[in-house]
Amino acid sequence: MNKEESKNELANNKKSLDKSFEKSIDVIIIGGGFAGMNTARLLAQRGISSVIYDAGYGASNLWLGTVDVLNYPGDNLLLELAKFQVSIPAHPYAHLSMDNLQASLDEFYEKFSSFASFASFNNNSNEICNGHVLTSLGNTKLTTGVWNTIFREFNSLNDQSLCVLVEFIEFSHSPMHLVAKGLEEKFPGTFLVLSISLQKLFKQMNADIPVNTDSGTLSAKTIASFFDSKAIHMSPLASLIKSTFTSKYPEFSWKNISLFLFPPILGIENSPTIFTHLSSHLGVECYEMVSLSPSIMAERFIRQFHRKLQVFSVPINKPFTLVDFIRDGTDWICSFQDNKGNIEKMKATYIVIAVGSLFTQGIFTEPYELGNKFHQLGLDFPDSINSNYEIASTEKESNIFVVGAANYIFSTDLSEEDEVRDGTGLGVAIATSYKVAEIIHSRYSKKSKNYGN
Repeated sequence: MNKEESKNELANNKKSLDKSFEKSIDVIIIGGGFAGMNTARLLAQRGISSVIYDAGYGASNLWLGTVDVLNYPGDNLLLELAKFQVSIPAHPYAHLSMDNLQASLDEFYEKFSSFASFASFNNNSNEICNGHVLTSLGNTKLTTGVWNTIFREFNSLNDQSLCVLVEFIEFSHSPMHLVAKGLEEKFPGTFLVLSISLQKLFKQMNADIPVNTDSGTLSAKTIASFFDSKAIHMSPLASLIKSTFTSKYPEFSWKNISLFLFPPILGIENSPTIFTHLSSHLGVECYEMVSLSPSIMAERFIRQFHRKLQVFSVPINKPFTLVDFIRDGTDWICSFQDNKGNIEKMKATYIVIAVGSLFTQGIFTEPYELGNKFHQLGLDFPDSINSNYEIASTEKESNIFVVGAANYIFSTDLSEEDEVRDGTGLGVAIATSYKVAEIIHSRYSKKSKNYGN
């Protein structure tokens, strides 16, 4: 296709799109995962309006419960980041300074106070470093932050420590024997597994909770919702745990128990309250572990994000998939399609692409077609992301940015293996969205100042 034909096709495309849309906003965010939601939150704090269009299920629903910044073995993130940037120059971390990363995490931990940062492990300084948390696979995982209810006090264990790992018979995703084995191999102390029947608990509490008759199991959300409704009534569970423990382990004294560990399914909204009351009734500290499966951990965090966005009146439209977009002067007009085939159009000055690399839909499904579309609009694809996470353009600035895992879609030098191996999931989402929000804010303020003059 020559330049003239391309120009005519653009004109025809523009005519074919009905411009009688009613909606206009500062920023359109494509993708409602953690990177997209964090971008919207940061923009809203700076007085910039945005809307999120989300196709539905994504990688955020598979969240592990930790903030993965970099899978490095030591406590000097500055050095490890520099080495990482040299070894993988195409990685989104190549566009970040240590100050960028530090600032993004500091802000994140401040706004999400239910997270605990491991900064204190680094000689009580304010520098972000790695610490270990216990996963439900029985191993430990490097992370910079975890929910404050998750067990991570490994230094407190000694030869006399007695830890009881509670598993629920009707919850099939709770490999507590595997966890206990992993702990025994790495830490001093005794680790016992105690199986509790939720059916028995439901009967004692007059709760009518249906169990899957085929498998005899309960989903994590069903269990979590039940505990949410009984958050301040943990006495029956505590009594059941005590009686079951006495019956199964008569050779062990209750007063010697150091702590209880639970799978991460005790509540979504009221988990802190549940653990406070349960610890009080048992007279023993209770913790939960990081889950490495689609989990309640993700549900808790997503709900926290949604509440923050509701305060800022940031709409999340779903399920919508981007099917087309065109230039309109210095702005962009995006066309989204819902699952019934209906089209909704939105106009904005800035676009933030936050679609997950593992769940591409719509215009992002076929790289070849995406490349053609970009080239028609004077945009480069692939390998076109600059140091601002902005897509390169024949125009001075495209005002289209890429955050989070979407960076992997726009690079031929990065693979899914790179994404998984480096342990940079939520860390990339936090850091890139923070930097992009700062850049958009700078341009937005400059544009508003020019209008004021």
